[in-house]
Amino acid sequence: MGYEPIIGVAGSPGCGDAGASRFVDRDQRVGRPVHHPGRVGDAPIIGAGLYVDSRYGGACCTFTGEMSTRTGAARFVISQMEAGKSPQAAVQAALDDLSHLRGGRLRDLVIHAVDREGSVYVAAINIADPVSYQYWNEDLQQPERRVADSISLTFGT
Repeated sequence: MGYEPIIGVAGSPGCGDAGASRFVDRDQRVGRPVHHPGRVGDAPIIGAGLYVDSRYGGACCTFTGEMSTRTGAARFVISQMEAGKSPQAAVQAALDDLSHLRGGRLRDLVIHAVDREGSVYVAAINIADPVSYQYWNEDLQQPERRVADSISLTFGT
């Protein structure tokens, strides 16, 4: 099987405990499958590849870490949720921000976002094959397999 992260939300939906959100793949890591267990994303930099604020939600970026590092994408998503946006609208705002990048490694990126109520949105940017992930919370007997929205993004706009 290929790369398939699990988004786990501890606590019932609506409990507001996004601080307990977990972003892991089958082998307890996030990012490409060649990473060591425990690694978070291509560049485990808080604010760029991972950010959680229990008041608003959590976000994680995988695949090309340079892109999320240059824009602080994970923190940006959470700041958008702080301003009242849904996970989907927050990720869309991050995509708009990413579209202004020029030069460097501009390839593929996956942004995972979950708000304090347990609503999830995952976008796979510039990835040809479908990207699936699993969602779990304590009300589910087992994780649900879901497919990320596939988005084509042009840079330098």
